[in-house]
Amino acid sequence: MRNSDHLERLRQKYTRHKKARGERVAPGEFLESYVSYMYESLLSAQAGAVSVRRNARVTDNIGATYQIDVLFEFNVGNLIHRVVVECKDTARKTERDEAIAFEGKLRHMSNTVGVFISVSGFQPSALQYLDQHGIEHLDGASLPTFGEVVAARIRPLILPSENAMGQPFWALMHVSDGRPDGSWYRVPDELIHRGKETAGDGWTFVLFDAHRHAVMFQETLSQHGLEWVVRGIEQPMLRLLTRLATDSDMRFGLAETLALEGRICLEFTQVLTAAELAGAYLVPRYAPE
Repeated sequence: MRNSDHLERLRQKYTRHKKARGERVAPGEFLESYVSYMYESLLSAQAGAVSVRRNARVTDNIGATYQIDVLFEFNVGNLIHRVVVECKDTARKTERDEAIAFEGKLRHMSNTVGVFISVSGFQPSALQYLDQHGIEHLDGASLPTFGEVVAARIRPLILPSENAMGQPFWALMHVSDGRPDGSWYRVPDELIHRGKETAGDGWTFVLFDAHRHAVMFQETLSQHGLEWVVRGIEQPMLRLLTRLATDSDMRFGLAETLALEGRICLEFTQVLTAAELAGAYLVPRYAPE
Protein backbone atom coordinates (compact mmCIF):
# COMPACT_ATOMS: atom_id res chain seq x y z
CA MET A 1 0.00 0.00 0.00
CA ARG A 2 1.32 3.44 -0.91
CA ASN A 3 1.82 5.89 1.94
CA SER A 4 -0.72 8.29 0.43
CA ASP A 5 -3.31 5.48 0.38
CA HIS A 6 -2.52 4.73 4.01
CA LEU A 7 -3.12 8.36 4.96
CA GLU A 8 -6.41 8.46 3.07
CA ARG A 9 -7.55 5.29 4.81
CA LEU A 10 -6.84 6.90 8.18
CA ARG A 11 -8.73 10.03 7.11
CA GLN A 12 -11.79 8.00 6.11
CA LYS A 13 -11.71 6.06 9.37
CA TYR A 14 -11.50 9.29 11.37
CA THR A 15 -14.40 10.83 9.43
CA ARG A 16 -16.61 7.76 9.94
CA HIS A 17 -15.85 7.80 13.66
CA LYS A 18 -16.82 11.46 13.96
CA LYS A 19 -20.02 11.03 11.93
CA ALA A 20 -21.05 8.04 14.04
CA ARG A 21 -20.91 10.35 17.04
CA GLY A 22 -22.93 13.00 15.23
CA GLU A 23 -19.95 15.36 15.01
CA ARG A 24 -18.71 17.42 12.08
CA VAL A 25 -15.10 17.28 10.91
CA ALA A 26 -13.71 20.81 10.80
CA PRO A 27 -11.22 21.84 8.08
CA GLY A 28 -7.73 20.69 9.04
CA GLU A 29 -9.00 18.75 12.06
CA PHE A 30 -7.97 15.29 10.86
CA LEU A 31 -4.37 16.28 10.14
CA GLU A 32 -3.93 18.07 13.47
CA SER A 33 -5.49 15.13 15.31
CA TYR A 34 -3.21 12.63 13.57
CA VAL A 35 -0.11 14.70 14.27
CA SER A 36 -1.10 15.14 17.92
CA TYR A 37 -1.53 11.39 18.36
CA MET A 38 1.78 10.46 16.75
CA TYR A 39 3.87 13.08 18.51
CA GLU A 40 2.37 12.42 21.93
CA SER A 41 3.13 8.72 21.51
CA LEU A 42 6.70 9.49 20.54
CA LEU A 43 7.50 12.03 23.21
CA SER A 44 5.83 10.21 26.08
CA ALA A 45 8.18 7.27 25.51
CA GLN A 46 10.93 8.89 27.58
CA ALA A 47 10.14 12.55 28.12
CA GLY A 48 7.62 11.98 30.90
CA ALA A 49 4.60 14.25 31.01
CA VAL A 50 3.87 15.85 27.65
CA SER A 51 1.63 18.87 27.17
CA VAL A 52 -0.27 18.75 23.88
CA ARG A 53 -2.22 21.76 22.62
CA ARG A 54 -3.95 22.49 19.34
CA ASN A 55 -4.54 26.04 18.09
CA ALA A 56 -2.28 27.25 20.88
CA ARG A 57 -1.14 30.83 21.37
CA VAL A 58 2.55 31.08 22.22
CA THR A 59 4.69 34.08 23.15
CA ASP A 60 8.32 34.00 22.00
CA ASN A 61 11.45 35.40 23.67
CA ILE A 62 10.86 38.96 22.41
CA GLY A 63 7.20 39.16 23.34
CA ALA A 64 5.56 38.36 19.99
CA THR A 65 2.53 36.05 20.16
CA TYR A 66 1.70 33.46 17.49
CA GLN A 67 -1.03 30.92 16.77
CA ILE A 68 0.40 27.38 16.60
CA ASP A 69 -1.51 24.51 14.97
CA VAL A 70 -0.06 21.81 17.24
CA LEU A 71 2.28 22.50 20.17
CA PHE A 72 4.09 19.93 22.31
CA GLU A 73 6.00 20.83 25.44
CA PHE A 74 8.01 18.42 27.58
CA ASN A 75 10.69 18.60 30.25
CA VAL A 76 14.10 16.99 29.78
CA GLY A 77 16.99 17.85 32.06
CA ASN A 78 14.94 20.60 33.74
CA LEU A 79 14.60 22.39 30.40
CA ILE A 80 11.30 22.92 28.62
CA HIS A 81 11.50 21.69 25.02
CA ARG A 82 8.95 22.48 22.34
CA VAL A 83 7.88 20.90 19.10
CA VAL A 84 5.91 23.35 16.94
CA VAL A 85 3.96 21.88 14.03
CA GLU A 86 2.37 23.78 11.14
CA CYS A 87 -0.36 21.75 9.38
CA LYS A 88 -1.63 22.48 5.87
CA ASP A 89 -4.39 20.15 4.67
CA THR A 90 -5.31 21.90 1.43
CA ALA A 91 -5.48 20.99 -2.27
CA ARG A 92 -2.64 23.33 -3.24
CA LYS A 93 1.07 23.16 -2.55
CA THR A 94 2.55 25.27 0.23
CA GLU A 95 4.21 28.44 -1.04
CA ARG A 96 7.48 30.09 -0.04
CA ASP A 97 5.73 32.95 1.78
CA GLU A 98 4.03 30.41 4.06
CA ALA A 99 7.39 28.79 4.81
CA ILE A 100 8.85 32.21 5.63
CA ALA A 101 5.93 32.97 7.96
CA PHE A 102 6.44 29.70 9.84
CA GLU A 103 10.17 30.27 10.22
CA GLY A 104 9.34 33.68 11.65
CA LYS A 105 7.34 32.04 14.40
CA LEU A 106 10.29 29.83 15.35
CA ARG A 107 13.06 32.42 15.12
CA HIS A 108 12.91 33.59 18.73
CA MET A 109 11.73 30.40 20.46
CA SER A 110 14.35 28.58 22.54
CA ASN A 111 14.73 24.78 22.58
CA THR A 112 12.20 24.42 19.78
CA VAL A 113 11.95 21.98 16.86
CA GLY A 114 9.82 23.08 13.91
CA VAL A 115 7.95 20.71 11.60
CA PHE A 116 5.93 21.85 8.57
CA ILE A 117 3.40 19.34 7.23
CA SER A 118 1.63 19.96 3.92
CA VAL A 119 -0.56 17.14 2.62
CA SER A 120 -0.36 18.42 -0.98
CA GLY A 121 3.37 19.08 -0.86
CA PHE A 122 5.52 22.17 -1.31
CA GLN A 123 6.59 24.44 -4.11
CA PRO A 124 10.36 24.11 -4.80
CA SER A 125 11.10 27.56 -3.40
CA ALA A 126 9.28 26.68 -0.16
CA LEU A 127 11.27 23.45 0.20
CA GLN A 128 14.50 25.32 -0.38
CA TYR A 129 13.66 27.87 2.30
CA LEU A 130 12.70 25.22 4.87
CA ASP A 131 15.89 23.26 4.19
CA GLN A 132 18.01 26.39 4.53
CA HIS A 133 16.53 27.04 7.96
CA GLY A 134 16.68 23.48 9.28
CA ILE A 135 12.92 22.96 9.43
CA GLU A 136 11.60 19.44 8.92
CA HIS A 137 8.95 19.09 6.22
CA LEU A 138 6.64 16.26 5.21
CA ASP A 139 4.02 15.89 2.51
CA GLY A 140 1.06 13.53 2.38
CA ALA A 141 3.09 10.68 0.92
CA SER A 142 5.73 10.80 3.65
CA LEU A 143 3.42 11.60 6.56
CA PRO A 144 2.91 7.95 7.63
CA THR A 145 6.68 7.82 8.32
CA PHE A 146 6.24 10.92 10.46
CA GLY A 147 7.23 9.15 13.68
CA GLU A 148 10.55 8.01 12.27
CA VAL A 149 11.39 11.48 10.95
CA VAL A 150 10.60 13.12 14.26
CA ALA A 151 12.44 10.45 16.21
CA ALA A 152 15.62 11.32 14.32
CA ARG A 153 15.31 14.96 15.37
CA ILE A 154 14.60 14.45 19.07
CA ARG A 155 16.37 11.10 19.50
CA PRO A 156 19.17 12.59 21.66
CA LEU A 157 16.50 13.61 24.18
CA ILE A 158 14.57 10.35 24.45
CA LEU A 159 17.13 7.54 24.21
CA PRO A 160 16.71 4.99 27.00
CA SER A 161 19.40 5.38 29.64
CA GLU A 162 21.72 2.67 30.89
CA ASN A 163 19.49 2.44 33.97
CA ALA A 164 16.37 1.55 31.96
CA MET A 165 14.97 -1.84 32.93
CA GLY A 166 13.57 -4.43 30.56
CA GLN A 167 9.78 -4.44 30.79
CA PRO A 168 10.06 -7.21 29.78
CA PHE A 169 12.61 -6.97 26.96
CA TRP A 170 16.20 -5.93 26.37
CA ALA A 171 17.73 -4.83 23.08
CA LEU A 172 21.01 -3.61 21.60
CA MET A 173 21.65 -0.03 20.53
CA HIS A 174 24.50 1.01 18.25
CA VAL A 175 27.32 3.20 19.58
CA SER A 176 28.75 5.99 17.43
CA ASP A 177 31.54 8.33 18.54
CA GLY A 178 31.39 6.77 21.98
CA ARG A 179 27.65 7.37 22.50
CA PRO A 180 24.47 5.40 21.70
CA ASP A 181 23.04 6.84 18.49
CA GLY A 182 19.49 5.48 18.60
CA SER A 183 19.93 2.73 16.00
CA TRP A 184 18.57 -0.59 17.27
CA TYR A 185 19.96 -4.02 16.36
CA ARG A 186 17.96 -5.73 13.61
CA VAL A 187 18.56 -8.68 11.34
CA PRO A 188 17.42 -9.33 7.75
CA ASP A 189 14.19 -11.32 7.54
CA GLU A 190 15.88 -13.87 5.31
CA LEU A 191 18.05 -15.04 8.22
CA ILE A 192 14.91 -16.01 10.13
CA HIS A 193 12.60 -17.17 7.34
CA ARG A 194 14.94 -19.07 5.07
CA GLY A 195 13.14 -20.24 1.95
CA LYS A 196 9.90 -18.51 2.93
CA GLU A 197 8.24 -15.41 1.56
CA THR A 198 8.61 -12.55 4.05
CA ALA A 199 6.53 -9.47 4.76
CA GLY A 200 7.48 -6.05 6.05
CA ASP A 201 10.47 -3.88 5.29
CA GLY A 202 12.93 -6.77 5.21
CA TRP A 203 14.19 -6.45 8.78
CA THR A 204 13.31 -7.95 12.15
CA PHE A 205 13.90 -6.03 15.39
CA VAL A 206 15.74 -8.25 17.90
CA LEU A 207 14.38 -8.40 21.47
CA PHE A 208 15.83 -10.45 24.33
CA ASP A 209 13.60 -11.54 27.20
CA ALA A 210 16.61 -12.09 29.48
CA HIS A 211 19.32 -9.52 30.23
CA ARG A 212 22.05 -12.18 30.25
CA HIS A 213 21.23 -13.21 26.68
CA ALA A 214 21.48 -9.60 25.52
CA VAL A 215 24.82 -9.19 27.30
CA MET A 216 26.21 -12.41 25.83
CA PHE A 217 25.35 -11.33 22.30
CA GLN A 218 26.65 -7.79 22.87
CA GLU A 219 29.97 -9.21 24.08
CA THR A 220 30.18 -11.39 20.97
CA LEU A 221 29.67 -8.37 18.73
CA SER A 222 32.28 -6.46 20.71
CA GLN A 223 34.83 -9.22 20.12
CA HIS A 224 34.38 -8.57 16.41
CA GLY A 225 34.97 -4.85 16.81
CA LEU A 226 31.29 -3.89 16.65
CA GLU A 227 30.12 -1.33 19.20
CA TRP A 228 26.70 -1.95 20.75
CA VAL A 229 25.26 -1.45 24.23
CA VAL A 230 22.45 -3.22 26.06
CA ARG A 231 19.37 -1.15 26.86
CA GLY A 232 16.20 -2.07 28.70
CA ILE A 233 12.94 -1.57 26.81
CA GLU A 234 10.52 -0.08 29.30
CA GLN A 235 6.79 -0.06 28.62
CA PRO A 236 6.58 3.50 27.18
CA MET A 237 9.42 2.71 24.75
CA LEU A 238 7.85 -0.62 23.83
CA ARG A 239 4.62 1.18 22.98
CA LEU A 240 6.54 3.68 20.87
CA LEU A 241 8.40 0.96 18.97
CA THR A 242 5.22 -0.96 18.19
CA ARG A 243 3.49 2.18 16.94
CA LEU A 244 6.39 3.19 14.72
CA ALA A 245 6.74 -0.36 13.39
CA THR A 246 3.08 -0.50 12.39
CA ASP A 247 3.65 1.91 9.51
CA SER A 248 6.57 -0.11 8.12
CA ASP A 249 5.19 -3.58 8.96
CA MET A 250 8.48 -4.41 10.67
CA ARG A 251 8.43 -7.55 12.80
CA PHE A 252 9.92 -8.31 16.20
CA GLY A 253 11.98 -11.42 16.92
CA LEU A 254 12.16 -12.73 20.50
CA ALA A 255 15.63 -14.18 20.78
CA GLU A 256 17.89 -16.24 23.00
CA THR A 257 21.62 -16.85 22.67
CA LEU A 258 23.07 -20.31 22.15
CA ALA A 259 26.62 -21.62 22.14
CA LEU A 260 26.99 -23.53 18.88
CA GLU A 261 30.33 -25.01 17.81
CA GLY A 262 32.20 -22.49 19.90
CA ARG A 263 30.17 -19.51 18.65
CA ILE A 264 27.38 -17.50 20.23
CA CYS A 265 24.35 -17.51 17.94
CA LEU A 266 20.82 -16.16 18.03
CA GLU A 267 17.82 -18.47 18.22
CA PHE A 268 14.41 -16.92 17.67
CA THR A 269 11.63 -18.37 19.80
CA GLN A 270 8.90 -16.17 18.27
CA VAL A 271 8.51 -13.64 15.47
CA LEU A 272 5.63 -11.23 16.05
CA THR A 273 4.00 -8.35 14.23
CA ALA A 274 3.77 -5.01 16.02
CA ALA A 275 0.11 -5.66 16.83
CA GLU A 276 0.86 -9.12 18.21
CA LEU A 277 3.70 -7.81 20.36
CA ALA A 278 1.58 -4.97 21.72
CA GLY A 279 -1.34 -7.27 22.45
CA ALA A 280 0.78 -9.80 24.29
CA TYR A 281 3.26 -7.64 26.20
CA LEU A 282 1.95 -4.11 26.74
CA VAL A 283 0.32 -3.66 30.14
CA PRO A 284 -3.20 -2.09 30.10
CA ARG A 285 -1.89 1.42 30.79
CA TYR A 286 0.11 1.35 27.55
CA ALA A 287 -2.02 -1.00 25.45
CA PRO A 288 -3.42 0.21 22.11
CA GLU A 289 -6.66 2.13 22.39
